[in-house]
Amino acid sequence: MSTWVLKVLSRMTVLLPWQRAQDLGALLGLVWFHLVRIRRRTVLANLALALPERSAEHRRIARETYRHLGICALELLKLRGLSPDEVARKVHDHGRERYEAALARGRGVIVVTAHYGNFDLLACAQACRGVPLAIVSRDLHGDANRFWMETRRAKGLTIFRDEGSLKDIVRWLKEGKVLGFVVDQRTPPRKGGILSPFFGRDAWTTTAPVVLATRTGCALLPVRIERKQDGDHDAWIEEEIEVSAGDAGVVPILTARINAVVERWVRARPGHWMWLHRRFEGIPTIKRDVSGNRCRETGACRETGA
Repeated sequence: MSTWVLKVLSRMTVLLPWQRAQDLGALLGLVWFHLVRIRRRTVLANLALALPERSAEHRRIARETYRHLGICALELLKLRGLSPDEVARKVHDHGRERYEAALARGRGVIVVTAHYGNFDLLACAQACRGVPLAIVSRDLHGDANRFWMETRRAKGLTIFRDEGSLKDIVRWLKEGKVLGFVVDQRTPPRKGGILSPFFGRDAWTTTAPVVLATRTGCALLPVRIERKQDGDHDAWIEEEIEVSAGDAGVVPILTARINAVVERWVRARPGHWMWLHRRFEGIPTIKRDVSGNRCRETGACRETGA
């Protein structure tokens, strides 16, 4: 879809009240699920791998996922026509004192989040509040991606590519600013990924936030956003993950801890997560028991849900 078409759609969406735009997005999401069916098999396959004990709910969760994504898309279109104050008022922070305390140390803050809730609104709302926020984004192509990046920048976000921006990123953190990572996409070894526990199996996971935190001494904060029934959103700033500066040995441990945080979010509200990603591709047949220990394909493993 060309950029100008998206801009026209955005201008039309701006004419709708916030909740009417959300209603339209929900309808489009359900059309996507029932009629278009793009990646529906991937979604159901991911659910079967991650939540086998909830098999009776898989179709409902998948349907809610597409509905949620449709709402997020219309919210993003509407963002372009909202003032910074209007954007900021859509998101209500909880635990902001944790962010303020981390920022006050002057070494920068890394925020880790996931494709959970309207993560774009989360970032844009903070930038509209004056938070010096940059995000790390994969270098995609096409008009839709160009429109997406334009929308983010228009709300005050700085965007670093995930490759070739290390010096700029380190400088940004040393200036005491905030850097956001979306950490739940499959990251192969050639891009610094490691196998780390996620939903009872090993998954290729980025180590970038933890590596940067150990090198710079900056704070590491998990943050999630969730939609409320009234159409607004809650941003939950969680307890800081403590990092030992200079200790590269903690990278696998803290990467697993971040995965555990994301898994907790998804288990609580699975319809809020983007199950469309091929998150579990390329994973060895190793599974883990309920304690996170590697195990073979045995009856004991199956009984513990690995």
